[in-house]
Amino acid sequence: MHEKRKHAAVIGLIAASTLPFFFIINSPFADGFSSDALISYLSSVLGYAGISLLVWQLLLGTRSISGLFFDDLSAKLKLHSWLGKYGLLFVFAHPILIMFRYSESITYLFLPSLSSEFEEHVTFGRLAFIALLTIWLTSAISRSKISYRPWKYIHYLAYPTLVASLLHVPEIGSSFEQQAVRFYWYVVVGIVIIAFALRARFFVGWGKASYQLIGKKQLTDQIFMYRFRPSGQNYVTVRTGQYVYLQISQFGEDHPFTVLDHDEATGEFSVAFKVFGRYTRKLTTLNVEDIILIDGPYGVFTSELAIEPAMKTVFIAGGIGITPFVKHVLERPKDLQYMFFANQNSQSAVFQELLHSKLAEHYTDVYSHEAPSETSPDHVRYGFMRPELVAEKIANPQEFNYFICGPKPMMNASVAFLKNMGVPKNQIHLEEFSF
Repeated sequence: MHEKRKHAAVIGLIAASTLPFFFIINSPFADGFSSDALISYLSSVLGYAGISLLVWQLLLGTRSISGLFFDDLSAKLKLHSWLGKYGLLFVFAHPILIMFRYSESITYLFLPSLSSEFEEHVTFGRLAFIALLTIWLTSAISRSKISYRPWKYIHYLAYPTLVASLLHVPEIGSSFEQQAVRFYWYVVVGIVIIAFALRARFFVGWGKASYQLIGKKQLTDQIFMYRFRPSGQNYVTVRTGQYVYLQISQFGEDHPFTVLDHDEATGEFSVAFKVFGRYTRKLTTLNVEDIILIDGPYGVFTSELAIEPAMKTVFIAGGIGITPFVKHVLERPKDLQYMFFANQNSQSAVFQELLHSKLAEHYTDVYSHEAPSETSPDHVRYGFMRPELVAEKIANPQEFNYFICGPKPMMNASVAFLKNMGVPKNQIHLEEFSF
């Protein structure tokens, strides 16, 4: 609930920092009504409101900033994405209204001009508009068609875009002469400078904990388990179900991984991961005694179990999505929990023997790419995760809380059939990385 209150407070702050421009900017009716005055007023209001939303996107989308105040970064990223999808429309409205105000053609929005100092500053706005339009098209419209890495690099355009937007204002904004607007601009510039400094600090690894790889084990052809130990005085304190970011080199990228197991006394922890792409392939090349950087922990997944230890629980895991649940299963009473573990086949599953030995008849393996046989164990089912499997084990599914982690299609399908079974939405919990 604490995270939910903070999330609500952020939404309130966004509104409080954006809506006042409708009252700060001089009224278009001061000297009598005219359509040109109204358009100028709206373009000015929407322009400043758009800059405010751009700053909030920067703050919410930068882990080195939002991570200082929140554990549930996924909720902040959702808000960041929502602002990117709909808030940018405020920014786009500003130059379009200006174009109509001065009866310019569509080329006015895109063609740079350096013919005068005024046009140079207008061009800052044009460049910002083009960059933001590119980001919006690749994120709000075509995100599913673009792989992660190209999308990420395109998204980096947001940083120079914000700078160009701020440079665009002072020399051409008629409302900039107002004291309140000018004060706002200087505050925003200060916030952006601090935000950039915090982002740069994280980029070079400052403020992150240094850890040494002390154990490396290959569980299947594609799944590895690593154990890390703090190599300095600083180490992360993890709650079960949280995740950390691993950074292999000082200037390298980092990725989130759920903590499989941790020791609060020593700071040691383990992660298990499946090789998916370039980063995880590089991770497999680490050797014991190598040093990496750790950022975190983050996340509130399964935190409800700490608040209510006697909660009746069903865990639904897909593939490597088993990692947030292992420690819970081993530490909680068997009678409080059931587990459904979906994999392509028995060879691709990990920890299934350990989990089955703890849960016995409360445990079910589900194999989608393996055919039934006469020697199949009693706890194995075939096909995909489906409501019949839950009904087979649980007579009153509405009495349980469900924690789901795995591939997105599996999670979406599980949520859909649980709702159809009458399980309230607030009893269904999903693992979502800030990624």
